[in-house]
Amino acid sequence: MCGVVGVVSLEKGAIQTNNLITMLDSISHRGPDDAGYLFFHTGLKHSKKISFFQAFSDEKFCHLSPLLPIIQSQASQKEIQSHDWDIFLGHRRLSVIDTSPAGHQPMGDLSKNIWLSYNGEIYNFKEIRQELKSLGYSFRSESDSEVIIYAYIHWGIECIKKFNGMFAFALYDNFKNKFFLVRDRYGIKPMYYCKDSSGNLIFASENKAILAYDKHLKELDKESLLEYFTFQNIFTSKTLLKNINVLEAGHYLVVDLQNKEIKKCKYWDFCFEESLYLKDIREYKEELERLFVRAVERQLISDVP
Repeated sequence: MCGVVGVVSLEKGAIQTNNLITMLDSISHRGPDDAGYLFFHTGLKHSKKISFFQAFSDEKFCHLSPLLPIIQSQASQKEIQSHDWDIFLGHRRLSVIDTSPAGHQPMGDLSKNIWLSYNGEIYNFKEIRQELKSLGYSFRSESDSEVIIYAYIHWGIECIKKFNGMFAFALYDNFKNKFFLVRDRYGIKPMYYCKDSSGNLIFASENKAILAYDKHLKELDKESLLEYFTFQNIFTSKTLLKNINVLEAGHYLVVDLQNKEIKKCKYWDFCFEESLYLKDIREYKEELERLFVRAVERQLISDVP
């Protein structure tokens, strides 16, 4: 379990930077091993079309990323306040695969134009990594996070169809000026989002982080509450908070920063078609055992117990 938070400005104004540390701290229980902050200036809203970024570490984990400035320092806060930022990505890490500092997030590619904040495990990442290496890609870590980045670079957002795992992540592509929020097929890993009155897209692994950014979003959705009391569940993308939605399983959001458009896409759904090659109950039992054993084996990939 890790924690993902972020803000994307879709209008002329820059994102507010006052509550970003608090935003990430609110889900510190999801990632006790590391913390990272990324600020990105796209240049799309300014006369000089120059993009640049600044990454920071947290004072509690600065020994893991000694080359990054500490976000709590006075110099860092002055640097943050001196620019208009269009994108913020934050990450709290629970080290599961590649527990070294090389797995620090938000993580960028070699060019620092593709950035990722990711929660989950890709069970078949080693196979995908080997395929990408055969295509000429090289890796600096042993993490599945880096595999997601280069899988996206090679196959685009369609790469998520190759992933066998549980995941929710935010990815920014500075080449295409597109931002993605993605959730796994079954919705194991959470992702909440909303659009505030200033035109910002705010997202996080828990809605409490969104409220830490803007407490005015805390408004009860009575229709959702009634649905919950009736069915002990909410069957839509709504939550108990009127302004906050949950990204549905098997979906992703794509944000076009140039056109300021947000589109939700469904990339997977259940298929209950019966396999034609199975003939009798014995074959069904054997196939069930094969699938069950393979699923368990795939999930034993972590570097920690």
